[in-house]
Amino acid sequence: MSARAITIVPYAGYRSETRLFLRARILLHARPRAVPRTSWQKFRAMARLYASREVAGCTIALDHEGLRATATSDAEGYVVFDLAFARNVALPRHSHWESATLSALDCPCPDGPAAAPILAPGTDIHHGVISDLDDTVLETGVWNLARNWRRVLASNPADRIAVPGVEDLFAHIGGGAGGKPPAGANVPSPSRPFFYISSSPWNLYGFLTEFLTLNNLPLGPMTLKDWGFNRKTLGSKSHGAHKANAIAALLEFYPRLKFILIGDDSQGDVAAYADAVVSHPGRVAGVLIRHVDDASLSAAEDAAIAAIREAGVPVWTGSAFDAGSDMLAALDLSSSREVEQVARKLDKAEIEHAAPVD
Repeated sequence: MSARAITIVPYAGYRSETRLFLRARILLHARPRAVPRTSWQKFRAMARLYASREVAGCTIALDHEGLRATATSDAEGYVVFDLAFARNVALPRHSHWESATLSALDCPCPDGPAAAPILAPGTDIHHGVISDLDDTVLETGVWNLARNWRRVLASNPADRIAVPGVEDLFAHIGGGAGGKPPAGANVPSPSRPFFYISSSPWNLYGFLTEFLTLNNLPLGPMTLKDWGFNRKTLGSKSHGAHKANAIAALLEFYPRLKFILIGDDSQGDVAAYADAVVSHPGRVAGVLIRHVDDASLSAAEDAAIAAIREAGVPVWTGSAFDAGSDMLAALDLSSSREVEQVARKLDKAEIEHAAPVD
């Protein structure tokens, strides 16, 4: 229990017929700040995102469609709900966002209860999308920090640049950002379920969500990374392990869905996607990998791509997703054969596109 005033920061959750998963973070309450305008103000605003003040020991109650549970924030301020329904709760015909309420039971919370969006995939679809974020959806330059440090540290969501072709690609696969928000919600309902897995820290969740909204990209639950100053979280190998574990968790959570995996070759995506293909036969419909610079794939990455192909899963690689969107433009994803159509289209139009991105 904390005597300090707190804010509940919910992250988008998701559910199936049998389970609900939701994560939130409990932070020290802070007054709203003015919108940053100058470069220095933007730098300071970004720095504050990495300097959050977490609060441990707060009991949080979750309410969703008659389900009620409690959990206590840990040393990093995280609250995690992984709940089984007492009886199956049918999914909707079409994917949409439901809402859960998070309330503080023993810590002062001036802002009151927080509404947390819960993604409920529709029964009318047969595949989902799992995508990386950094240098797959938005240009970050983290693969070359020395050259791109201004972009990494001093930008607002509106200042960031989307990866070429990603909006069209996602529109072809998922129908864009979705329709109008349902009654009582402020998040557009997706036409298809998108999940994002990234090595970005949880502190950037709001930043990344705003970027998706500004660029008309589908919103979806994110699995980000809890960064710490140790070898386990800072090492380059940790990126691939984090993503492989997150993908495996989603495949287990949604056993009836197959997934298209979209990523790049800068932070362990190739190895993680190969692991998913080999470890979960028949669950991956296709893999799209973007090259972030003009360097060739490493020997390990070449071997991972070969392993994906040997498993019978089609792969596309290229430097910009505009070529990938051409490949997927003719897809009809409305039928029950949508996964097979994705696979055939990828296989037929597999491209090696080596031109560098400016």
